[in-house]
Amino acid sequence: MSRILVVDDDPDVLRVVDKVLRLSQHEVFTAVDAIKAMDLLNASKYDLLITDANMPQFSGFELVRTVKNNKRFERMAIAMLTGLREKKDIEKAIRAGVDDYIIKPIDPMLLLEKVDGLFKKKPPVERLAYDLPPGSTYAVAQISTPAKLVQINELGLILRSNVEIAEGTAIKVISDFFRKLEIKVPPAMKVISCRKLEKEYEVRVAFAGANDAFYQRVRVWIGHATRANKGAA
Repeated sequence: MSRILVVDDDPDVLRVVDKVLRLSQHEVFTAVDAIKAMDLLNASKYDLLITDANMPQFSGFELVRTVKNNKRFERMAIAMLTGLREKKDIEKAIRAGVDDYIIKPIDPMLLLEKVDGLFKKKPPVERLAYDLPPGSTYAVAQISTPAKLVQINELGLILRSNVEIAEGTAIKVISDFFRKLEIKVPPAMKVISCRKLEKEYEVRVAFAGANDAFYQRVRVWIGHATRANKGAA
């Protein structure tokens, strides 16, 4: 599943793009400005950045140039989402480093075609993930309130909580999973999204302060757990 970050100061645009991309099985994160976008980019990894051109404080052009100057994001595709249609605006976006240009108002079919085309040029990174069985001893976690740990992936955790937790919140998660990995002090974690479900909240948490050794332990564990689950089936 691809991870897409959409940046726009218009909440209606964010809602439309989010809905269209989620229906196509993409994992979508949103930001209302370039500052929030950089917080999310620094906390986790994404396969595609879609950003508006004109935003308060810092423009989409400035955001793209900042991202293009950081080698950490070199595998991430970038598209400009804007109502600017003149040739000079398109050339400005291309000079900034975008891979494609998406015109507003949003045409859902065209948006999906553009995204598919971008991923053909820069395929999403395949990331290991393991959905925890409900009865697993690792499926109980605490984030200052009881929570269910439903997925462990290479970049973070997915929790189910009865309370809403604001995006950007730094949290500490206590779970047998970390003890199994013999990790006495889990890395710093940050909430990158909190979505209301029918009866609870889905909280996505990124490992914000992990080192390579930690990520390697997580990858090995996910690999073993996935093979063991397939064998049991």
